[in-house]
Amino acid sequence: MNSYEDERILKSRQKIISSLLKLLEEKKFEEISIVSICQGAQVSRTTFYTHFTDKESVIQSFQADVSQEIFDSLQGSNTDIYHFIEQVVQIWDKHYQILKIIFSPNNQLYIDQETQVILENRLKNRILPLLSSDYETLENLDYLATFYAGAIYAVLKKWLTDDTRLSSEQLLEKFLNLFPRERFKNNKLQISLSKKIKE
Repeated sequence: MNSYEDERILKSRQKIISSLLKLLEEKKFEEISIVSICQGAQVSRTTFYTHFTDKESVIQSFQADVSQEIFDSLQGSNTDIYHFIEQVVQIWDKHYQILKIIFSPNNQLYIDQETQVILENRLKNRILPLLSSDYETLENLDYLATFYAGAIYAVLKKWLTDDTRLSSEQLLEKFLNLFPRERFKNNKLQISLSKKIKE
């Protein structure tokens, strides 16, 4: 397969994803047909089934793309929990409108639970080295990291489903207030980041 064919395949796949996401702005997930997705993407049903098995797999593909972007952003060497959370918030803010539609009460039954588990596990693995071991056993640290990973995911989901949208800066400030400084290494950095938000 040459580079032209690769690019054509990627474009077709992206057009199908974009078509479904656009339709979700107007209809419930169960009301959307494969035919309407193909019409919006200007591709044939054959092309659709070359890339996807059904409309659920289209949503899962988009979720995987966003999750991968989050995973990639977490590969850096963050030294404190607050800059780590800031990175996560920035990615979710970038995709806010689409994620809000996917997480809406009409559509959240189709959220890929496996993607959620993977995301929470990745968050946990990045949080664990940032926790202070001064007061905890290794077993407790693992449970704490799991707790904070679930909390981050739950707060982000609430942010998406709330009628009143907080700015990403306001959301980050919420996190600053929720996470106890003494539990994390380099917690003095919270002060400078908090000042940055308020400026």
